[in-house]
Amino acid sequence: MGAALNGNLRDFGIAEVFQLIGQQRKTGVLEIAHDEGRFRLAFDAGSVVSAAWGGGADHVALADLLVRCGLLTRERAADLGRASVESARPYHVVAVERGDVSRKDMEQIVELLTQDVVFRVLRFKTGSFHFSARAVEHDRPPEKMLGAEQILMDGLRMVDEWGTFADLVPSGDTVFRRAGSFELYRQRTRDAREAGERAERVFQLVDGRLPARRVIDLSRLGTFEGTRALAALHQCRAIEVVEGVALASAPPLGARFGAALASLRSAALGAAALALLAVAGWAVGRPWIEPPALPGVAIETYPLERAAARFERRRLRHALDAHRYRWSTWPASLADVAATGTPGAMAAPEPRAYSYAARGRDVELIAPAQGPDQAFEQRGMRHPLGATRSPAR
Repeated sequence: MGAALNGNLRDFGIAEVFQLIGQQRKTGVLEIAHDEGRFRLAFDAGSVVSAAWGGGADHVALADLLVRCGLLTRERAADLGRASVESARPYHVVAVERGDVSRKDMEQIVELLTQDVVFRVLRFKTGSFHFSARAVEHDRPPEKMLGAEQILMDGLRMVDEWGTFADLVPSGDTVFRRAGSFELYRQRTRDAREAGERAERVFQLVDGRLPARRVIDLSRLGTFEGTRALAALHQCRAIEVVEGVALASAPPLGARFGAALASLRSAALGAAALALLAVAGWAVGRPWIEPPALPGVAIETYPLERAAARFERRRLRHALDAHRYRWSTWPASLADVAATGTPGAMAAPEPRAYSYAARGRDVELIAPAQGPDQAFEQRGMRHPLGATRSPAR
């Protein structure tokens, strides 16, 4: 690779760019242009030093995250930005020297910003990139920097796992409230101690008012880990979605007062109309007038169980793939899959197990409610595995 590298992410994926920079131990700045904005990653000898988003000053993304994590106010963050520009010194250095943020907290936020940007750009399939080889000034010690290839492996693992739980947190605006004690999480999961500590930190922030994005920011876990903790809490029913919560800022008092009058006026008119209908019904000898049916959408039953079942099916498919690639043959039964350290038999929402059959070069999962000869393919769930591996999703 020469002094610069330009390309389109449709032709040259971001993972390949990372791998090339890491293998050649390049120092410079990688800029990515995408529909979601512009992103920058700085490298030193193939290791990621820092990452940020936005096309303006370098400190904007860092200042924004410090505010979102509750370490600075917007006003103070702007003051530090001006001081950084005037003194021509890095934003994080100015903030620490002036005592606004501790060194430990600043290191954590810089690392968090880097992880979030890397995780975000690794999901890009479109856009363009430009890498320019140049000196990168920083004060991060070598032992605190991860090589591009290591970050790439971790990031791709996160991207792969993201699809297994992201649906349980519909959006960053979703508001959750506690539906029980944290003991529900302990009883219904077997997560490692570290994952349990992260989940408990998130659980303590859930209050029925803060949106999911705010909870994740205040937990300082990052988008991936914070969302995973919320999803785990939601799946085991320790928290639940608050429906109909308005997240927009409240309108001025005058507007609220006018809206209240309008609501009262509408309610009065509605009551008068119902009274007239009732009188008319009584006049024609009908003691009661049935209200018209209102349009609506049926509420899906057992959504969490359905999501859990989908996740278990996906895990089992990966396990079957792993067994085939490791031993060059399909397992004779699900017990053989479990014996190799991969997930065992799956439980559906009903207390019956799925079954599995190897048919030549194909693998079929058979639903609990079906017989052994009624394959999942009848419901669109056939998973062909052979010379060419099919997507697991």
